[in-house]
Amino acid sequence: MDRARISSKGQIVIPKQIRDRHQWRPGTELTVIDSAGGVRIEALQRGKTLVASDVFGCLQHKGKPLPIDRLAAPVKLAKKDFR
Repeated sequence: MDRARISSKGQIVIPKQIRDRHQWRPGTELTVIDSAGGVRIEALQRGKTLVASDVFGCLQHKGKPLPIDRLAAPVKLAKKDFR
């Protein structure tokens, strides 16, 4: 377990091995989340581009897969509405 101490200015130094592990460089913005047991520090995820594998399986569907033409039907309708 790593330790940090709060300075008289309210600052803490995150140990180097933790900064290196998370690839936090000078200028990295962190979020401090208050909770009942203390605080949680996380790096801000700005501009992260998601790929299909990041979200694959997050929505559950029971039954047979829908054919592509049925899935794309709302998109085709929307294109007609904007012409």
